[in-house]
Amino acid sequence: MKDSTLTAAQAKTALLTLDDMPTGWTQQKPDPDDDEDPTVTPKRCSAVLDAVDQQGKPLAEATAVFSPSDLGPELDHTVTSWPRSQLPVLKKLTDAFRQCPKFTSTSKDGSSATFEATGLSFRNLGDRTLALRLKAKSDGINLVLDVVYIAKGNNGVTLMVTGLQPLDGAVLEGFAKKALTRLDAASR
Repeated sequence: MKDSTLTAAQAKTALLTLDDMPTGWTQQKPDPDDDEDPTVTPKRCSAVLDAVDQQGKPLAEATAVFSPSDLGPELDHTVTSWPRSQLPVLKKLTDAFRQCPKFTSTSKDGSSATFEATGLSFRNLGDRTLALRLKAKSDGINLVLDVVYIAKGNNGVTLMVTGLQPLDGAVLEGFAKKALTRLDAASR
């Protein structure tokens, strides 16, 4: 699996399913990606988003979204496959968040959110794992986004949990382990 890439069908198969969720969770329809790059300030912090954007489009990508209620938390699970290893990208992301732990993102419509990033303890589950907590403030609402990105060969697994409170760490780790099990099975 180290250097293998996924097809679109394999990426979709690698996604968590409703059967992987705790009792009471539902599957939501993913929001379409608008491909609109926000303005990040201070300018030097744009590297936080550029590390992923500079790769271009993945060879395959699939996303599933789950939530226990309309009030959250929301779990977004994305599987991506790239023509090359994801380790350099993960290093760039790690460095970017270390150098720029606080930034503001403003969309074209003028709405903005301020983010403050801190490391999140999380065991390494692939070739390399990046885990962080983003505290966001937008329109007077405080949100917590726990993001776990796992690089495994040319493939990446991203879990992002957004809510008013963080998800229990053991539950998030359980989701990550299931996601990697599904990735390994789909890549065979």
